[in-house]
Amino acid sequence: MPIDTSFDIVTYLQSRNINLWTHGKNVTAGWVGIQCPFPYCSDHSNHLGIPPDGKAFKCYICGSSGHIVRLIKQIDNCHWNEAYKTYKSFIAPPKETIPLPKVDLTSLPKGATPNIPESAKKYLRKRRFNPDYLIDKYHLKFGGVLGSYKFRLILPFYLEHRLVTFSSLDFTEMQSIKYKHQPIDKAIIDPSRTLYNIDSVKDKMILVEGPTDVWRIGDGCCSVQGKNITIDQICMIMEKDVQEVIVMFDSDATKEGEGLAIELSLIVPSVEYVLYKDLWEGDPDSLPESAIEELRKNFFKK
Repeated sequence: MPIDTSFDIVTYLQSRNINLWTHGKNVTAGWVGIQCPFPYCSDHSNHLGIPPDGKAFKCYICGSSGHIVRLIKQIDNCHWNEAYKTYKSFIAPPKETIPLPKVDLTSLPKGATPNIPESAKKYLRKRRFNPDYLIDKYHLKFGGVLGSYKFRLILPFYLEHRLVTFSSLDFTEMQSIKYKHQPIDKAIIDPSRTLYNIDSVKDKMILVEGPTDVWRIGDGCCSVQGKNITIDQICMIMEKDVQEVIVMFDSDATKEGEGLAIELSLIVPSVEYVLYKDLWEGDPDSLPESAIEELRKNFFKK
């Protein structure tokens, strides 16, 4: 049977003299509820929920969400690395356990369907992707012809193989917003606070800006959804015990990529920033297949 290494949220909260609820109004079965501690929240009850594994949180009043280390940082009023040490100290002793049933912690938009239209597949082919492979591997969906995600590809985000949020990609190239995320107040984790494709990472990671870069490089590659990394994302990297990282940001984000590499070097033994604008223009999505094969061979297989 699998080994349970869940964060002992109940013991942690009790050690801080924080009232908690494990059942009753506003509490999902199996979750822990507390009053939201963030200063901008008007919660006067127990609307902040923490799922059974204790590794994330979500307030249903103000929308605050993310890795549990962010909540610890707020409660303990400390620096994020101290919060991470506290998190590690409350990891439950390993024990054999019956695995929890796979439960999605969020939901895809109403009307999302696996029936991807030919126009979306044509867009992917134009970008040198294999549509059928991407649809199957990354569980892509079609947002439909009506609603907030019309004529978009839906990109589910998973954490420990559970759906936690989603983003969407305009395949018409005519909409004003290329990537449109699930609203923060509806996501268990804001897409900008998690790492797309994190479940594929072992001890080495390539960090890029967006999901299409991930599609180009494949397993072991994660995107931060922008040019900056959040505390939640850093904690995910630490929790994975990643030993080597390559930062590959777009050619117009040299300063941000270098800064990220420096920041990660404080917690990851080996960090390299690839200044690839001298080698090709654009972003990792534009890399030729031969370059991808060489990168994977030299990084993941050495």
